[in-house]
Amino acid sequence: MFGSRLKCSRTRRLKAVEHNLSTMTPVIHLADFHVSSLHLTYVEPSSGTDGHIVGTKSGFDYDIAKKHDSNVSYRLKLIHNFQEFDAEDKPLGCKLKVTITGFFEFPEDSEDESRDALIRLNGVSILYGILRGVVATVSGLQPGGKITLPAIMPQEIVRMVEDGKKERAAAETQSKE
Repeated sequence: MFGSRLKCSRTRRLKAVEHNLSTMTPVIHLADFHVSSLHLTYVEPSSGTDGHIVGTKSGFDYDIAKKHDSNVSYRLKLIHNFQEFDAEDKPLGCKLKVTITGFFEFPEDSEDESRDALIRLNGVSILYGILRGVVATVSGLQPGGKITLPAIMPQEIVRMVEDGKKERAAAETQSKE
């Protein structure tokens, strides 16, 4: 008897969760994506070096656009550069430049400010997650083996990209004066 009550209670909880999930409107929806470009090079160790990778450098940028006939459809193009280095700070191992483009939809009742923030933060997070899988798959075919891109803090990437855009805009304004 106790077991049947437990089973019944669990079934009710699962149905409640299913109902909540089915009535929940997603805040952001990835409608489609594609890898626009992927350039992967394996840099062989030069003679006289030990050939050990001791560090990596990476950089990000993105471009956001709204669909001309819709306020709720966005395109996010995420660009990522990644390079491994040896102890002498010389390129070694994987050198990667990749661009992935995602097409996102928001609910009609969402606010502009909310969409602008979400496309950056959630869009970067979603596309980078996809990118990690693509790079791991493709890089597994190179001499150095599979590359697993590091986990990121999307808010830090957004902050760095936005700061870089502000700096470039300020430099551009100064050069025009």
